[in-house]
Amino acid sequence: MMRRLTAVLLVIVLVLMSLGGCSQDSTVTSPENSLPPVLPPASTMAMSLSAFESAQINLEALAANGYETMPLESGLESKLNFINAALRVHFLNLVVYVALVEPVAAFALAGQSVPQPQSDGSWLWTYIFVSDTAEYSIFLNGKNMGSYTAWRMEVSSTDPSDPFDHFLWFEGEVPIDEDSGYWQFYEPLDEPVALSLSSGQVLSTPGVECIRIDWENTADDEHELVFLVNKPDVPEEGSYLTYLEIPTVSSVEFYDSQTGNSGIIKWYPDGSGSIQWPDYRDGEQYCWDTLQFNTECP
Repeated sequence: MMRRLTAVLLVIVLVLMSLGGCSQDSTVTSPENSLPPVLPPASTMAMSLSAFESAQINLEALAANGYETMPLESGLESKLNFINAALRVHFLNLVVYVALVEPVAAFALAGQSVPQPQSDGSWLWTYIFVSDTAEYSIFLNGKNMGSYTAWRMEVSSTDPSDPFDHFLWFEGEVPIDEDSGYWQFYEPLDEPVALSLSSGQVLSTPGVECIRIDWENTADDEHELVFLVNKPDVPEEGSYLTYLEIPTVSSVEFYDSQTGNSGIIKWYPDGSGSIQWPDYRDGEQYCWDTLQFNTECP
């Protein structure tokens, strides 16, 4: 069910990029509800991996064989360390964002619609997409709670084969100074239970926690994201990935809760970097220079 929802919401995101949103303007204000909360930056949900864009990686081979098999092309052996690091970073990025890419993209596009003030003091951004068979609606709600803003995004669908009624996609808290916060993402239950009130009103589609992001931005231009798998009763529960970005170095560190193993990849503004991974060359640290060629570690 989640795969069908993901495919549909990807279409929604693409349509929104071309149409720019589907809400109507409103001038309704009150002294307590005069301005909508500021949307936090997309960097609170996503890593910046542009340093590895030059790596020649066959993502189809990666998906088919896993990151242990490295699809090297002729002549690239002298850049083995850099390409291996890039391969693992891209693989981890794919794994982390398989459940996040559409809600993250939809959230980034929220500014294209006009928020509407609500009676509880919150503001609501609404996206609506109509296909040949169903209507899909995305609801982003933000409410100023004084010291922080509470956010939540829900999705509804009238598709008979994949119905959702205000399914909670993610929620989180962002402090007013935007120095730290968290996002909790959800997946719909594999076999949703039909819940209803005595009045006949159907309750929102139930979901289960899957990934939590804790983020921090400091005055020293330090940016940190911690992605934790907190979906109950899955082998990966408790695994986490830490992304750190400061002016002098960036890094990705991964902890595997199943094996207890961890690995770290670092890269610097000049293009050099290092990899230390349990299944790469006996887990020792290996480096590359400013041109991404293999080199001795300092």
